[in-house]
Amino acid sequence: MAKGKCINIGKPCDLAISEEIQEADEANFVCKSCGKPLVAVGGSDNKGSNGDTNARNSKKGLIIGLCCVGAAALGVGGYFMFKPDETKPVDPVDPIETVTEAVNEDGEPADPVDPVDPEGAAETTAPQEPGVTPANPNYLKAYSLGWGTYEGPAVDGVPDGPGGTITVKKAHSIDLKAGGEMLDVQPGDMIVNAKFRNGKLVQGFLKRKQGEGKNFNIGI
Repeated sequence: MAKGKCINIGKPCDLAISEEIQEADEANFVCKSCGKPLVAVGGSDNKGSNGDTNARNSKKGLIIGLCCVGAAALGVGGYFMFKPDETKPVDPVDPIETVTEAVNEDGEPADPVDPVDPEGAAETTAPQEPGVTPANPNYLKAYSLGWGTYEGPAVDGVPDGPGGTITVKKAHSIDLKAGGEMLDVQPGDMIVNAKFRNGKLVQGFLKRKQGEGKNFNIGI
């Protein structure tokens, strides 16, 4: 029988950590715990200082090997971590615009040309006076009724539909056509929710300047 120590500290092996001296057959000189080869120690056929030196050298070699493996793993991991992403698209560079200066027949810079409005550009129109139908024929603002101004929906440039508002500018009598009944309005009064049909007032709610209110319908 020969004596030896297990140096399998990478697994690790419990007997290698405790540095327990084991006896094993020289034909099968392995650790009884992990099955790795043993390093001979004093007292066996390979006893003496050479055995101890070999054990220490083997242990150092194993430690150095483990350190090299760890360094290599860190290097590979760092490479893949900081490796530039080759698939990331590169932002396109705007082309440099070349400006050609206009010249006349003598080769001198030509006089600047006034810009021309593109086809279909909006034309500038003078402000409309109150009571004039605005450009939008489907909605009127400050449309003159003679006795007041109207704002609201329209068709073909005349009041039409519900939801309009009339601001009374001067005294006026509205013929309700119901037994000759008249509805008198005064400056400052308003008619809200006014409904027109083909440019004619047919109903609404009169709000007096003093705060009174009244619904009305005009018969046909």
